[in-house]
Amino acid sequence: MTGIFGALRLPASVIFGSGQRAAIGLMTAQIGKRALVCTDARMGADAQFKAIVADIEANGVQVKVYDRTEADLPMEGISGCVTECADFKPDVVLGIGGGSCMDMAKCVAVLLQHGGSLRDYYGENKIPGPVAPVIAVPTTSGTGSEVTPVAVIADTERGTKVGISSPYLIPRVAVCDPEMTVSCPPSLTAVSGADALTHAIESYTAASRTGRSSRNTRITSVISSSSPDTRRRSSSASNVSGRAAAAGSPPASPSCSTAANRTGGSIGFER
Repeated sequence: MTGIFGALRLPASVIFGSGQRAAIGLMTAQIGKRALVCTDARMGADAQFKAIVADIEANGVQVKVYDRTEADLPMEGISGCVTECADFKPDVVLGIGGGSCMDMAKCVAVLLQHGGSLRDYYGENKIPGPVAPVIAVPTTSGTGSEVTPVAVIADTERGTKVGISSPYLIPRVAVCDPEMTVSCPPSLTAVSGADALTHAIESYTAASRTGRSSRNTRITSVISSSSPDTRRRSSSASNVSGRAAAAGSPPASPSCSTAANRTGGSIGFER
């Protein structure tokens, strides 16, 4: 065999559907008894978020919340979270929010396990082994980070955004509940929908390692609407385009990765 075969790079479980946030507590308890939850200040004050934390605790898990994640994920914020939470020694790290919150959880999981500086892991396949299990819960429909082996951070000293790509960054579980996006303002809904569409186009047009174009992806992304059905479709498009971008696109941008990864996993979608 001369070519590299195509592969889906997925979390062990992808749970999709309205109301599926109710599964987060049980899924967390199945992994560990101490959970660090990374989110931002707005989401941390949200009643729905507090209900999720209460459900995790009701399942016998001790929870620590870090709610100071910043947009675009400056490196200093990640280091601050690790310093503050290291003594907690979490068994599992949850990222609940947009792409920055989910990428925060990924990066924190790396540093808690392997230490060092994030600069040690820039690029592809620099993470030396497994990290703390991550559960990713998107509240926007754009980045697809819940199913990708990539985290993107802001290196403020260098004035640039940098990608870290490794199969060890793929979350253990992705819980995608379109109802979690309802609180997004129309402008953010539109921007995140365009982000999902961009990922879909990238995965459709990018040349694979074998030189052939990845023409096997068909994605439809709806940009902005407040209807539950449209939000479901947009969340689905973000999730699927994230999986497509992780399935063999070259590292032309932070949203693409070619890191090798296991295949398989379970996916649950509502009908």
